Amino acid sequence: MRSKLYMVIFQVLAWVVAFNLFFFFKFWGVDVVELNFAKIFPFPANAVYYAGTVLGVAVGLFLGWFDILMRYMKFTDKTLGYILLVRSIFCVFIIFIVIYAVYLSGCWMTECSAYDMFRNALLFFSNPIAQLLVLYSLIFSTFINLMTQFARKFGVDDFFGLLFGKYSRPIEEERIFMFLDLKSSTTYAEKLGHIQYSELIQDCFKDLNTLADKYKANIYQYVGDEVVFTWKINFDKTELNHNSLFLFYAFQIRLSRKTDYYTNRYGFVPEFKAGINAGKVTATEVGEIKREIAYHGDVLNTASRVQGLCNVHAKNLLITEDFLNLVDLPYNYKPEFMGVHLLKGKNKVVKVYSIEQK
Repeated sequence: MRSKLYMVIFQVLAWVVAFNLFFFFKFWGVDVVELNFAKIFPFPANAVYYAGTVLGVAVGLFLGWFDILMRYMKFTDKTLGYILLVRSIFCVFIIFIVIYAVYLSGCWMTECSAYDMFRNALLFFSNPIAQLLVLYSLIFSTFINLMTQFARKFGVDDFFGLLFGKYSRPIEEERIFMFLDLKSSTTYAEKLGHIQYSELIQDCFKDLNTLADKYKANIYQYVGDEVVFTWKINFDKTELNHNSLFLFYAFQIRLSRKTDYYTNRYGFVPEFKAGINAGKVTATEVGEIKREIAYHGDVLNTASRVQGLCNVHAKNLLITEDFLNLVDLPYNYKPEFMGVHLLKGKNKVVKVYSIEQK
């Protein structure tokens, strides 16, 4: 919910700035601003930016709502080109309607007669300024659409962090990491062949991604048949630290509900294993050609090693004591001590627990 709200706010602010910039540069330094402005919006000269603000809020709200709607309508399964085309068509429609509505509201504010209002409105888009405004809006909508896709690629938090240079220098953060991996992946790959195996991974990740936003997860990396999720540790609202557990078991439930689909298509229902750890890491921006945020620290190595113990203990989910200390487990989540382990590459032992959902 939070990421959806952020994207709507981003759309609104971006369009408010865009439309006000248009009017500023169009009428800046023009002595007869009221006469020129009345050609497109019949407002008083001192209300020149009223139109830009109203246009920005309205267009931003509509397009932000449309972004959310596209997720529920499974448009995200389409190609990037298809998504951009649908967005652009909808944007043209919304901009046309909103500009027209603002024009009519301006006529109403200046107490035009009904006859004059509709007669002038019919000629509205033959005005060069109106045509320029629509063209400007289309160009800006393309820019916003690309920004939205980048935000989906990096995650909202990481996208704004990259945009404003938060990670231009290494900083320390307290984070939770979950390494989620397909069980028996080598056996499945040999059985299915690499094409159908890739389709299996694609289907699994689609089901998984639908849950990521619900449980406030940032997808850090896809590594073959493995996904690495991360959350910021919340020391004030510790119930938010449960989201990694909730995500894992929600994914298990989703796979079980699609038993028929996976069995008919692949001959089995895939199972996943996961390891969770928490602690302090370094976050920094890396790369020039393919820029991204990288996390460094022993926390990630430990989470990966703990996940590797799932086969040893015949468990689907293992966690470290560091993570367990951060959460007050719900009554139906039962921890079981799995012993003390000296993991590869570590000098200190790690206490490992399994978590079962009752």
